[in-house]
Amino acid sequence: MQRDTAFLTVVLIADDNDDHYLPMEEILLQEGYVVEHVRSSEDAIVRCAAPPPVHIALVDASLPGKSGHLLTQQPRPANHPPLTFVLMSGFSMAAVSLALAWGCKEFLSKPVGREELLAVVKKWRYAGIETQTGI
Repeated sequence: MQRDTAFLTVVLIADDNDDHYLPMEEILLQEGYVVEHVRSSEDAIVRCAAPPPVHIALVDASLPGKSGHLLTQQPRPANHPPLTFVLMSGFSMAAVSLALAWGCKEFLSKPVGREELLAVVKKWRYAGIETQTGI
């Protein structure tokens, strides 16, 4: 059951550091999630606007190019489900507060552990399902 839901969930990881990206990708793939990867904010913006819809974006706060926070301000096609942004970094509490104010749902400090990553992805995936289905 849970794995079936995971297969329907597209998780975008926006991170330019393979040491952080690859372990997260491996964990999510093992759980049956569809994982996509970009290395810049610009690529993340383009991907989030394209089909198939991205459900959860794990975004590094210090991506090259435009600020990763700009993703929270981008319009999405009407037929796409709500997008949950989770900010990843090792920033101060002030940066975390700002990210949350910009629309990020959570903050993860890198490197992200297996249990923490899965808990956050599952939490926000189920929140997205409820939003889409009216549960």
